[in-house]
Amino acid sequence: MKVLRVADSGGTNSGCMGARLLALAGACLLASGSVVAASLPYAAAGLTEQQAAEVLVERFTYGATPGQVQQIVAQGLDRWLEEQLQARQSETALGTRLSQFPALGMTHEQLFGKYPSGAQSTAHARRFYDLVPPADAAVDNAWRNRKLAQFRKEQGYQTQEEHLYGQLAGQKIVRAVYAQNQLAEVLSDFWLNHFYVTSSNFRSRPWVMAYEDEAIRPNALGNFRALLGAAARHPAKVQATFGDAQKATVTESQTSMGLAFAQLQSQGRQATVDAIRKQVQLMESEEDWLLQRRFWPASGPNLEFSRLLLRQTLGEGGAYGQQDVQETARVFTGWSTLPYGVNEQWFAGGFAGASAAGFVQQGSFVFRADRHDATAKQVLGKQFVAGRGYEEGEELLDVLAAHPATARNIATALTRQFVGATPAPALIDSLTQSFSDSGGDIRAVLHTLVQSADFWRAAAAKEKQKSPFEYAVSALRAAQAEVKQTEALAKWIAGMGQPLYAYQDSNGVPHDKQWINAGSLTARMKFALQLGAGEIEGIDVPGSAPREALAMQIASPQFQHR
Repeated sequence: MKVLRVADSGGTNSGCMGARLLALAGACLLASGSVVAASLPYAAAGLTEQQAAEVLVERFTYGATPGQVQQIVAQGLDRWLEEQLQARQSETALGTRLSQFPALGMTHEQLFGKYPSGAQSTAHARRFYDLVPPADAAVDNAWRNRKLAQFRKEQGYQTQEEHLYGQLAGQKIVRAVYAQNQLAEVLSDFWLNHFYVTSSNFRSRPWVMAYEDEAIRPNALGNFRALLGAAARHPAKVQATFGDAQKATVTESQTSMGLAFAQLQSQGRQATVDAIRKQVQLMESEEDWLLQRRFWPASGPNLEFSRLLLRQTLGEGGAYGQQDVQETARVFTGWSTLPYGVNEQWFAGGFAGASAAGFVQQGSFVFRADRHDATAKQVLGKQFVAGRGYEEGEELLDVLAAHPATARNIATALTRQFVGATPAPALIDSLTQSFSDSGGDIRAVLHTLVQSADFWRAAAAKEKQKSPFEYAVSALRAAQAEVKQTEALAKWIAGMGQPLYAYQDSNGVPHDKQWINAGSLTARMKFALQLGAGEIEGIDVPGSAPREALAMQIASPQFQHR
């Protein structure tokens, strides 16, 4: 029996895991952070070592490259899996390939400086160049549009819809094809879909690349609470549902800012109050430049943000009701984003000194104390006393991350990702317990997964259908293709039914979506034939490859599944 030894995964529990997890793992995560011993019971599922290596490649990567299965057998399945769980492989070569996507290395300010929306570039032209009058002025619209188009060209602006999206889709393809830490990429895609943000939403569109790179990818193999917090605070997530907010339901005196002002005034600190009011007025003035006030989203409870958050944590099993959705929305009132213009001058004032009234700024995330409902609340039976601010949102995230329903929801989602649409109930139970006992340690859950014969039996059956993205990338990896340009490939993937980052449903792509149908099979056949013939723009297939055999392999029904 193979034994896997994996270093401490960085979970929140520092002592030995409970006896129930001990029975599953056959070992204990020591306080010193030594090792976890995990068996790989593939023999119990009737698999040879090579067949088990094929399972690992099919489920924990985007597809085998020529000779990879044999390399894993030679290295040892345990060592290969450990390296993937720890993401230890060097990605220097991948970094060189990613340099073709300059947006990846940009700060938030630089992104908006290069890829401003139409409203942002118009506001910039008005504010710093006095080029065009306000939109409601009586001028010829055609003249204004010509002036703005010329201004954008002179400033070197590029569009979010085409130029930024092209890099977003392109870097995803390149990472999936060439990353050495394949499991990290697979899980990044999984979590991005779980905490979904679409580039089709004009508010979240400019933030999606940063969202994946800053919130999702660094936490894909870490602790669920850290991942949840990073996702919930990120401007992409905040902005995705911003337009769904309701009107404010409290007066200023009931906001965190209003309560702080009352205390400051009682201390004789009226000057501080006046300074903070100027900060708020400055921010609203800057927002007015970007978007006329009549188009501002409301600043009250955001039920859509709340609904998505509860669904992504607790699931849909009845752990919460509509009252919890409404109260959760009140907890997160005030969660907002800095109003970026197109250069660093745009909001130079920041929130200097505003922390005294409860404002919080973390990078581009801003907690607007002037918009936070500071009255008492109750969520999932937990009381949130009046008078609090940003910290109650973080406290609710703690509650959600530690909730038993969250453990089962995440365990179920991970099992469906790596096993199939109808996993064995006992396997979900095991992963649920592992999630709870480890404090949401994602690596610990995956340890439990690979220790189960149910995983090996289900994976060996190859009942999971590849999505269009998985299909295309696995074909490129099998063909050892050289990806020189990604635009045509992204269009092929969209044509097979999966527009990257642009699925319309805010819940993300369903796990049980049936990808294989008559239209999809036809599109996949055409893709396989053109790839084998070397006719896909921007993709080079080695000349030594047996083209016809390669095309038939990629088009085969077996290649469509994993």
